[in-house]
Amino acid sequence: MIPSCIVHISFSGVDMKKPVITFLLITIINVINAATINIPADQPTIQAGIDNISIGDTILIALGTYGENILFHHKSPILIGESGTDSSIIIGNQGYAIYR
Repeated sequence: MIPSCIVHISFSGVDMKKPVITFLLITIINVINAATINIPADQPTIQAGIDNISIGDTILIALGTYGENILFHHKSPILIGESGTDSSIIIGNQGYAIYR
């Protein structure tokens, strides 16, 4: 019998404890090592911030309007306007706000 405090996961008879524990440890390490990149204090542009992030990092964008075309390169950054909603605006090449 498995004690109630231990999770036992199996898939087609394969013990999944090691892969699950490895995944959880990697996730915890990434969260602990997460950084906040301030635009423009740490990086001059939002794109430069995205290009230099790691998993779990946050990009904090200062008040203003930024004329940039953003490529996320399969990354999932957390973009936050420093002063809340509508304080940091990204204007794409078509002249429309693509991020508020």
